[in-house]
Amino acid sequence: MAGLIALLVGMALSGWELSRNEISLEWKPLAIAGILGFVSLFLAMIRFRILAAGIGQYVTFRQAASVVVWGGIANILPLPGAFMVRVGYLSRTGGLKRASLVNMMGLAVWFLMAAVVALVLALQASDSRVTQFLTVVLAASGTAMLVLRYAADSGYREIFWLAIVQSVMIIVSILRLALVAMALGSVLPLLWVSLIALSGIAASATGVFPAGLGLSETLAASVAVIGGLSPALAFMMSALNRFLSWLALLLFLPFVTRPNALGEAGEASS
Repeated sequence: MAGLIALLVGMALSGWELSRNEISLEWKPLAIAGILGFVSLFLAMIRFRILAAGIGQYVTFRQAASVVVWGGIANILPLPGAFMVRVGYLSRTGGLKRASLVNMMGLAVWFLMAAVVALVLALQASDSRVTQFLTVVLAASGTAMLVLRYAADSGYREIFWLAIVQSVMIIVSILRLALVAMALGSVLPLLWVSLIALSGIAASATGVFPAGLGLSETLAASVAVIGGLSPALAFMMSALNRFLSWLALLLFLPFVTRPNALGEAGEASS
């Protein structure tokens, strides 16, 4: 509830600030960003199949769709639903410990590849502050990934494919945020768009609020302040991007509500 209140209050204040600058919403880039929301969802399903393979489990695409969509819906509730659904599903045959470890490994890969993408952009922008920060994030997440891979007894092959898919997911996320910014009448440097995306990952990883609800947007605004950008714009970007993700989940939901899919999701959350 606290996260939802923070989100709604932040959107109201940001919307008021943007309206003072006579910024209107452009629907075409917003629609393209919405389409990319389905691409992100599809990639998340592939990512889950790779995570499952990392502990020796074969998951069909239909099963992955059920887990990802119902996990995303559960994330709207006041609990870290997606993580619980993924771990619950994989723990049926892989054990709770390995299922938890492989999901934490996936999170470390997420941080690692986000830092790599942002670092490439930072080097091109010659921003030493951001470069130093991202180097630390890269080293920490890379170390965590290797430790968790060993603890989960996962293979390097899965790490490789997970890194590839995660890189594409991050690039799509950056494109989505850039398009949302365009919908709000702004064209931002890709470096700062990538850092806003990274802040969303960090917020989601805290587990304090479901999917970083409210916290992602607040961190995005903080990143914007550091970069000399409009915090109201960054908050609204992150919030609209979240709503587009929710829309993709809700529109995909009818395709995974068949009895078998519901049974799989129910087992995953038990």
